Amino acid sequence: MKQQNAIDRLERAGLSRAEIARFAGVTRHAVSHWATGRSIPSGPKLSRLVELGKSRGVVLLASDFGRPTEEAA
Repeated sequence: MKQQNAIDRLERAGLSRAEIARFAGVTRHAVSHWATGRSIPSGPKLSRLVELGKSRGVVLLASDFGRPTEEAA
């Protein structure tokens, strides 16, 4: 089974990377870095993303960030 990180889960909930970026107040490039595990969101951005997940019925944990998917690893 493919492991999913937070960005994968938000995308599966119907959000585009552009929408995720807008909500978090960052660029799509930053979201791509989060998706591949090259960087992780800062505290305030992480809180916004958890909030966004809740609004879509997606539970996100801090440990879900910074972990690339199997395909990206």
